[in-house]
Amino acid sequence: SFSVPEDSVLLDFSSDGHTLAAGRDNAQIDLIDVTSGHVALTLTPTRLFLAARFTSDGKALVLSEEDLSAELWNASSGQLLKTFSGFETAAPVFSVIPGVDGRTWIWISRAKVQLMNTTTGKLSPEFRHEDFVSAVALSPDGRILATAASGTVNNQIVPLVKLWDAASGQELFVLPQSEYVTSMTFSPDGQGLAIAAGKDIFLWNIAQQKLVGTCSGHTDQINAIALSPDGATAFSASVDNTVRLWRTHFQ
Repeated sequence: SFSVPEDSVLLDFSSDGHTLAAGRDNAQIDLIDVTSGHVALTLTPTRLFLAARFTSDGKALVLSEEDLSAELWNASSGQLLKTFSGFETAAPVFSVIPGVDGRTWIWISRAKVQLMNTTTGKLSPEFRHEDFVSAVALSPDGRILATAASGTVNNQIVPLVKLWDAASGQELFVLPQSEYVTSMTFSPDGQGLAIAAGKDIFLWNIAQQKLVGTCSGHTDQINAIALSPDGATAFSASVDNTVRLWRTHFQ
């Protein structure tokens, strides 16, 4: 354990688990070595930021900023690499999430989602929903986008997970859920999707559009899930103050 200033807020961990990003007053970010507790680098963006996330390789940070722009910062040198803009929304609340494919950013604002190619800066078609988007996931190859939001089925509002063609914006199919979805992640091969809804994790085979397993045991809502690099283990964090590990399969 180590001490940080009282106004510090945890933003993200690097993928190797060695570096912690802590924000201060939405104006600067300390990158802290979790082994020593020392501040390895401090970033001072030119604009106030709303959130920050490491890219999938842990080499850079993506900052969501108040003026609907996003900045990419080198996590080793502290250099501002590039600024991105073009996403439009009337809602003041938005976020940018780096895709696991390493070349796509996911822009989210309430009921709207768009993907951006970080090489060209080009935005995808808009993915719109009836209600606020509660979770998103992009397949490792960047071809399929999963979004969670409530929608109308048989004249009733129910939790839904929709699968989309990431390039065209075409809706592929819908997976109705019984509980509010808080987190989702694709398996490393892109064939499976783990969905946290309520107290349980639901394992779906995407190719077959089939529920193949359920992980039950938490006594309260699951806030976040993750999969190990081989996809054989799921990790879940819950409001019941536990983190659980599960053996998983998507066949």
